[in-house]
Parts: sequence; structure tokens; C-alpha cells
Amino acid sequence: MTFQDEYVTVAEAARRTGYSRRHIAYLLQTEKVPGLKPGHDWFVHLPSLIKHRRTTRPGPKSRRRPGC
Repeated sequence: MTFQDEYVTVAEAARRTGYSRRHIAYLLQTEKVPGLKPGHDWFVHLPSLIKHRRTTRPGPKSRRRPGC
């Protein structure tokens, strides 16, 4: 297995999992999903992200008031 087999860009991870890029960035920053940042861009450990998606339940969405 090589680096390319396990780690993907945030954009590719979003495409494969349905998560938004912002949410994946949150998961990386809070260390809920492992990743690497060898330069400017993050790379996500895809198997861990898929496992996270399967094992966590979605939380309640906040209700935004009209006009906010």
C-alpha cells in the first residue's frame, strides 16, 4: 500500500463521502480523522474518514432565524 492508496485530497474525500470540504477540514483540525499536511494542502486518511462516517450519527442541525 502506498501513500496514494490511503490518503486523498480534501476535495476527493468530499466527493467520495458526501461530506463538505469545510466539514472534513473541521474533522482534520479537531483530530477526529487523521491527515497529513506536507505543504499547503491537507491529505485525508480515507479509510479512517469512511469509518468515521459509518460509525457516527448526524447531529441536530441548528435552526437559523430568517434574516440572520
